[in-house]
Amino acid sequence: MPEGPSSQTPGRRAYKRYAPQIWEDHKDTIRELFVEQGKTHNEVAAILKDHHGLAVGKTTEWGFVKNIPAKEMAKMVRHRQRRQKQDGRPTRFQRDPGAGGYQVVPAAKLDAYQQRSRVPEDFMSDSSDQLLEQLQAIESSSASGDRFRREFADMKLARSKALLGVFYSFIGRFSDAERAFEVSEQFMERETCAEIKLHRTLWYAEHKTRAQDWDGAFSLMCRANKVFMGIETASSFVIDHFPGRFISLRWAVSTRTPIDKILNEAGIDDRPFDSHLPSPIPGTPMAAHSSPAAAADSVLSPQRLFPPTPRGAQAEVDIEAWRQFVEYTPSEGTTASAATN
Repeated sequence: MPEGPSSQTPGRRAYKRYAPQIWEDHKDTIRELFVEQGKTHNEVAAILKDHHGLAVGKTTEWGFVKNIPAKEMAKMVRHRQRRQKQDGRPTRFQRDPGAGGYQVVPAAKLDAYQQRSRVPEDFMSDSSDQLLEQLQAIESSSASGDRFRREFADMKLARSKALLGVFYSFIGRFSDAERAFEVSEQFMERETCAEIKLHRTLWYAEHKTRAQDWDGAFSLMCRANKVFMGIETASSFVIDHFPGRFISLRWAVSTRTPIDKILNEAGIDDRPFDSHLPSPIPGTPMAAHSSPAAAADSVLSPQRLFPPTPRGAQAEVDIEAWRQFVEYTPSEGTTASAATN
């Protein structure tokens, strides 16, 4: 028989206070008798005293709640009915009323309540539950919409910053260009268009050659190549435009020469990156590495984004072209080279 220190109050019945471990050892027995078998407090107390040597006090001290509120029972019955209808599967409920820990709600108890009630006790509560489920679905959809809008806003910011980075780099404001590209990089994972992701990475690499950060340029080239090789279905724009960009950058990095000088040596000082290349000047690095150009009227064409000036510098800006580039979303089955937005 377990023993514990006595605690008595004059004129009141004496009970023993037991160590927590003793209660823990008998918790399953109490749960079985009181909750599962439905015995009264006095019956449970008598069994514990006669068979386990425990003199127990108030029922509330056990941490078990025997009577489940009607509203909660109705909710469990409705949930069980819906799941049975939808999935054809039984539902097992557990409650956590407090110190007693999780209690399994017997299926027989739910059956008995359903038999007694016939219809859920509170019809308004049932309607409210259904309305709440519908509102939660709408809220979830709205949250998804808000998240999509935030992500698209981030993506547009990243594209705008990349364009600013190119512009600053063209005019020699390298610190401003670096900051713009760094902001753009923060949202790179938002980008959904492979062509624009390649543009941004290669523009940044080309800027690095102007700033003579050769390690940075090489790292960005490797990243761009990974994107390029990971495209499952390449558009004609990707096929026509980017190989020439890679070749130019490779020569720039390998010879430690800014990208603009590489292009000038190829005899295309007054032409944009994606214009049709003239016959390469013999003896230049580009002589054996020319490639067809992408459509000049594409939304993604650098020729539209940065029209060349009469001096051959690409520092002009076409605001409408920028807007179309920033807001560009490729439609299914439409290649970037054919898009005109």
